Amino acid sequence: MPQNALKNASRNARRTLLACLLGALPLAGCLAAATPSARVIDAQVIDDDGRVATLRLDIQTTNNDENTLALRRVDYTVSVEGAEPFTAARSAELTLPPGATSSFSLPAIIPSPSVGQPITIDARIFWVPPRVFTRSLWEADFYKPNVALRDTRTPQQ
Repeated sequence: MPQNALKNASRNARRTLLACLLGALPLAGCLAAATPSARVIDAQVIDDDGRVATLRLDIQTTNNDENTLALRRVDYTVSVEGAEPFTAARSAELTLPPGATSSFSLPAIIPSPSVGQPITIDARIFWVPPRVFTRSLWEADFYKPNVALRDTRTPQQ
């Protein structure tokens, strides 16, 4: 088979696969899990060397679905007025049975002079869908369900 024919066949196969996946996306809504809920339950200053302060942010999540949900990743930013935002991604690696509530902690760093000021936490918690079809889309990076979280509070010392 000539080189151009192979390239065209490969291109057509990718287009067909994409069309099938896009055509099936409306079904994903029917097969998707209920969104878990998430909230910040505490923010503590756990270390302050006079230059930077390390915070521990405690996040509580609740599985609102009838299936077990596997939380995989948290992308988050912590902002305080007058300082560069702290941005990080962490592995959540938490499995929530149906109706269960559990907590995990995230670290953050802010300048020491900002201790005592309110911080804003913006986060997205990503989970693996429990149903086979939507899990396949997740594994192919086509569908990444997540819950957004935003909170403003002053960390306790």
